[in-house]
Amino acid sequence: MKQESVTYTKDGLDALTFTAEGDIRQAINNLQAPHTGFGLVNRENVFKVFDVPNVDDLKKIFFIC
Repeated sequence: MKQESVTYTKDGLDALTFTAEGDIRQAINNLQAPHTGFGLVNRENVFKVFDVPNVDDLKKIFFIC
């Protein structure tokens, strides 16, 4: 990420870890899309790209139910 000058946030890295489900190869592949599409790897952009529901929103839904 340093070599490619990828701009990221810690929550973006956490989101990548979540979407990759423990697979480092998948995490590296998942890193490319938000970086290319938005220029910033943050939680919101990762979830947008991979159409994964926001975990915090899911928790709120379960709590309301």
